[in-house]
Amino acid sequence: MDIAILNAAVEKHSPSMKDVADMLRITGPSATVIIDRLVEKGELVRIEDKEDRRVVRIDITESGKKILKNGMRESEDGMRRLLSVLGEKERTELDRIITKIISLK
Repeated sequence: MDIAILNAAVEKHSPSMKDVADMLRITGPSATVIIDRLVEKGELVRIEDKEDRRVVRIDITESGKKILKNGMRESEDGMRRLLSVLGEKERTELDRIITKIISLK
């Protein structure tokens, strides 16, 4: 979940904590617990919203960017290992199925 929150901070520049919870389909309190931990570890920082003082936004730090990069690399490596057992025809079929599922959004 840490990597997903770090990624959300990058994808949606300085999202609010509510934005992050909504993006990851978790409750606000659950997002807060995880974000608090990432702030303590120095991977995220909180930013006051200039237009609405009630809103707290987050941004990723350089340390967080390194963690995200390593996490994404590990995820990609794991996916390659999993898919390596499939033949070309099976990978093509899997790609077709995933594309179909994604198009249902």
